[in-house]
Amino acid sequence: MNDAVDPPGVRAGDSPDLPVLTELPPELLGCVASASGGLLGIVTGAGSSMEWPTGLKSGADYSELAFAALVEDRLLLPDACTNPRDLSELADVVFDQYNSQVHLTDRLPRNAWRNASPNEGHRIAAALLIDGVIRSVVTLNYDLAFQTALSELGAPGQVTVAKGPEDHARLSGRSLIYLHRSAESEPNTWVLRKADLDHGWEDGWEAMTAAGALSAPFTVFAGLGSPAAVLTDTVRRLAGLGSTYFLADPYPGGAFELALKDHLSAVLHMGWIALMQKLSVRASAAHAKELEMAARTRAVAVGIASDGTETLFGLMAGMGIVRLGELRSAWLLHASRYCPRQGEAQADQLSDLVLALNSAAQTLDADLEIGDGGECRMLLRDSQRSITVQCAHAMGLHNSAAVRSRLEMRDAHRVGSTQPKVVIAAGLVPDAQNALPPDLVEGEGDSQDLVRGPDSVLVVNTMEITGSLLGDRDRLLERLAS
Repeated sequence: MNDAVDPPGVRAGDSPDLPVLTELPPELLGCVASASGGLLGIVTGAGSSMEWPTGLKSGADYSELAFAALVEDRLLLPDACTNPRDLSELADVVFDQYNSQVHLTDRLPRNAWRNASPNEGHRIAAALLIDGVIRSVVTLNYDLAFQTALSELGAPGQVTVAKGPEDHARLSGRSLIYLHRSAESEPNTWVLRKADLDHGWEDGWEAMTAAGALSAPFTVFAGLGSPAAVLTDTVRRLAGLGSTYFLADPYPGGAFELALKDHLSAVLHMGWIALMQKLSVRASAAHAKELEMAARTRAVAVGIASDGTETLFGLMAGMGIVRLGELRSAWLLHASRYCPRQGEAQADQLSDLVLALNSAAQTLDADLEIGDGGECRMLLRDSQRSITVQCAHAMGLHNSAAVRSRLEMRDAHRVGSTQPKVVIAAGLVPDAQNALPPDLVEGEGDSQDLVRGPDSVLVVNTMEITGSLLGDRDRLLERLAS
């Protein structure tokens, strides 16, 4: 009788030499949480762009549609291609007849690929690139969903995009690489034909780029169906040099898995978005823990208590890397939607706000919630009353009027949300006295203000909350609700 128990996350009956895991293995979780970053690479195919809301079709579907159009347009005979669902075979047929693949690429959905909406997985990958958690995303797709996700989040210049050999000089330690070109590339350069897929890459840019990307300590393949020789052959050549490879696939046993079975450590039984969500939460949990430690040190330095902050840091840990980066952006008045994770100064700034929020919640005996726009809701336990506040750190650069102005500008670009009327702010510059008329520049407004009108947002300094108002429930309630 066999009394062995399957390890957590391993499906019973799986081959012992290639386990199928339902959870991420410890080494993947560890590399995402590593402070050094850059240990992980992601390689994707059509599956990453088929999930909602991107919603693109498979290459086989697009091939069949293109073949039908070529026949209807009298560019090909109905029996010209033995397998119309094989895009590479169709590309060969078109190229052999016209010495160009443009007739085919003209009948592929280039505009849909250019305008592809990123899904949650694309945005998480973009955030992990921005933070330097992953070193590269290599895609075999032509659509621009990854590039759009980077743009939406406001990727800094350190993140580069390479769409072919012409962009090789732009490659950096954080790169999005279109290995087979993109919808914006010149159509005859798209890697479609069998000769290019099987051997054309061997002495070219694709071989060099794949070798660099796949030499990361850890690589996860996701959304890949048919084997791509540039990937499978490169992995075989790199085998034994210290890199570890995983395949994420909701349907284990596919052709790509069989082609690389001897070099995979495990198959992750999950789809593209599920994979990225798990990586996302581990990354946010790691940053939240760093912030929690920083807050303890900060609390000792400024002489206030940090007891209870674990509730707020728990909320941050569970929100995922994209929402956490958006929270950093909102609280630090960052210009982009996503604020990259940075060093000790940023941790201290976030700690100032967390410590003030925690003090306010304890003084008011309230539970805390964090909204999608970074606003914080304090629900008083002794009633159904709630107070919603925004947090902002002026970083010693702005006074209260400037903070109000920046928050109002941010709010003007947020759809379907309302800016809280109370802002808990740290790092404020004292308001200038007798400098310029307050109705024109950054002074305090009033009901007669000719430019701004009456102030719509009340700025409360964190030093009030952790100082004179600490423990005084009635006064703090009056201040925040005024």
